[in-house]
Amino acid sequence: MEELYAQGRQNASDIDTLFGEVDRLDERIDGVMASAQAVTAARPYLSTNQTNSVGVGVGYAGDVAAVAVGYAHRINPNWTANANVSATTGSDVDVSAGAGISYAW
Repeated sequence: MEELYAQGRQNASDIDTLFGEVDRLDERIDGVMASAQAVTAARPYLSTNQTNSVGVGVGYAGDVAAVAVGYAHRINPNWTANANVSATTGSDVDVSAGAGISYAW
């Protein structure tokens, strides 16, 4: 009978551990969503006669906030390059970055 109780205690402990992992993943997903919102809001756009552009954005999801800074540069009339950096708050501070180029005609 003691083995049965021991197994029940172990199962309860395993379930508590699993719930902790789910909570941790939930916060990480909130960080991803907040970062995506911040990067989208920070995306700088260039008009035809502009060479440089800077953007700043913030995003929120759940209990996590993020801030992002973006930069765009017109290389020539057809090509532009852009980059961004974002950071999230929460139990962890995560930093992400991205870059790209685009061609227009």
